[in-house]
Amino acid sequence: MINVGRRSTRLKTLDYQIVTIPNNKVTTNVIVNYAEPDQKLRITLPVSVAYGSDVAKVKKILLGIAHDVIKKTEYLLDDPSPKAFFLEFGDSGLKFILYVWAKKYNLPDEVKDAINSEIAQRFAAEGIEIPFPQMDVRLKK
Repeated sequence: MINVGRRSTRLKTLDYQIVTIPNNKVTTNVIVNYAEPDQKLRITLPVSVAYGSDVAKVKKILLGIAHDVIKKTEYLLDDPSPKAFFLEFGDSGLKFILYVWAKKYNLPDEVKDAINSEIAQRFAAEGIEIPFPQMDVRLKK
């Protein structure tokens, strides 16, 4: 926060931009403070794999990737521990979600880059296909 005045509040964003917000907006809306009381942030990474993939294997690989990135970088916490879930049967593939905890709220891009880079490598090595949207069209005569 930079300044709280009688009519407006000035804030500095994570991108170092100065934003002026009328105080009536501050008092009538929900404000999320990512830095207090704790700076850690849960990051959600959606992952899709092709139909026919082994669900248990995918979850095991995702958790292994998360633990590897925890060891290799300074971005992630090991407590709370990462979690992987199989969410649904999507239009083009099986949908999973991986939860990891960043040490600081301002590291989401670094975390996503580190995890997604590992996912691309490991899935390719394990023969797990990442699907793309597709549609089958059948014509009747």
